[in-house]
Amino acid sequence: MNALVVRLGTTGCLVHRVDMTSNKYYLLPPTAFQLARLAKNSRAAKPEAEPWVDHEFVTRNLRRRLGPTVIDALVARYNAGEHTPALAKEHGISTTGLRQLLLEEGVKFRRQSITPDDSDRAVKHYERGLTIREVVIEVGYSLGTIRRELHRRGIPMRPSGRWNHLPPKLKADRDR
Repeated sequence: MNALVVRLGTTGCLVHRVDMTSNKYYLLPPTAFQLARLAKNSRAAKPEAEPWVDHEFVTRNLRRRLGPTVIDALVARYNAGEHTPALAKEHGISTTGLRQLLLEEGVKFRRQSITPDDSDRAVKHYERGLTIREVVIEVGYSLGTIRRELHRRGIPMRPSGRWNHLPPKLKADRDR
């Protein structure tokens, strides 16, 4: 007993003849309609690069990607007082990845304080009406660092909660 099975794929459909007693199937030649459809799809398709050649390969291992001279320069610059967020941004890597790399190099970490420019930006955003969580996203430091910096600079803290607790002036300033 034989049956026909039609399988739809991305390039067209294939028709198989299945022997129901032995559960084997045989590929039938494509019909004229199927050949025309495959020819049309192949002309419309853009030529692609070979899938086994990766042209945009990026090494995920920071040690191999950066190389020993760049790593030595990063260690020297960190020890000279530069901040990890600035170094990470300059080299296009994450702050966590840079800290892990510096840790593997035996660097003794200092307390990461907020830069004066970032402190000014945080104060400006908070005074404009952003919440502390929104300031954290904008500036890129932890919530504790932003709160500590706002307290250090003497900025009065707003009550936590929804925006309806704010004066109308702050709401208007925030929406600008």
